[in-house]
Amino acid sequence: MTPLQAAAIISLAAAGAWRILFFDTRGRTHKPLISFIAWLKFAWMIGLMIAVIFKLYSAAVWGLIFGLALHTGALIWHGGNVNSILPTATKHQANQTN
Repeated sequence: MTPLQAAAIISLAAAGAWRILFFDTRGRTHKPLISFIAWLKFAWMIGLMIAVIFKLYSAAVWGLIFGLALHTGALIWHGGNVNSILPTATKHQANQTN
């Protein structure tokens, strides 16, 4: 793995984990399954980042495979409809733009 690849994995994993950690839950209904999936994604991103930092490249490859499995599962769950995977604007966000 080149230093550029390692830096890309570290920065993308850190940004994703940061975004999940500081997700604004105000006005949203708690859904246990979605919370568990978010926890899995957070743990996966942190694990991937740690694996690359400590040069455990075989663990990093398995982390990338796990992430691909999560994303593929989401695509299959939504019948290939990528638009339904992406979050839609909430009422709070819609009111701010008007």
